[in-house]
Amino acid sequence: MKAQDIKASYKHQNIIYAGILLIVFAVGFLIAPKPNYMVHGILLPSQETNMPAIPVQDVKIFRQLPANYIDLGLIRTALHRTSNTSEANQNQVDASVQFARELAAQRGANAIWIKLLRTTDEPPMHSMIMMAKAIHTEASAPKSGK
Repeated sequence: MKAQDIKASYKHQNIIYAGILLIVFAVGFLIAPKPNYMVHGILLPSQETNMPAIPVQDVKIFRQLPANYIDLGLIRTALHRTSNTSEANQNQVDASVQFARELAAQRGANAIWIKLLRTTDEPPMHSMIMMAKAIHTEASAPKSGK
């Protein structure tokens, strides 16, 4: 075999290897699991109360604290953001609020007051955080801390 034939054979072999490697990476990328980011959060109780859990749909959302309420705890939620479109942002806000309502309902709170709803776009943490108060409102409830 001539030297030129050997070089051509190696060149052809390298192109085949590069093609195989590219196919392996493409298949690996396509079958790799896509993370499904869910809302995470916690309700930190502010006092010891024995309120029964209520249905989630009964938990109201307040923009301002009512005159009379019982402070049941602080809710904090976090969600990793994967998109910055207005529709995705609204879906993420809705998911965070719904999760906060679920936490409040488990504690017996019939309302939440959203104190903070913030998005951060600094890499690597593109996230949305929400802080809210779980409260129970009733006509005779004394006003507790702010």
